[in-house]
Amino acid sequence: MSAIGIAASRVDGRAKVTGEARYAAEFTARGLLHGFVVSSAIAKGRIRSIDRNDALAVAGVAEVFTHENRPDLADSDSCYQDELAVPAASQ
Repeated sequence: MSAIGIAASRVDGRAKVTGEARYAAEFTARGLLHGFVVSSAIAKGRIRSIDRNDALAVAGVAEVFTHENRPDLADSDSCYQDELAVPAASQ
């Protein structure tokens, strides 16, 4: 069965096309943190050390992640398990 050319009614369709829909980034939550990735300004340099102390001393900074203290990541897409999303329909 092909889905191309078949009209699909969406509960949130009208709100999305009129700009009335609220997206995840528009909601606030208690304790919500924001992250920023900082890239190197030197393309072909070597990092000898990273001193996180000055950044951690800034008010509001909760953590500074580096290769030394980052959380473990999935090795591949097949290893990743989303704890909240509904499993994808079979292809």
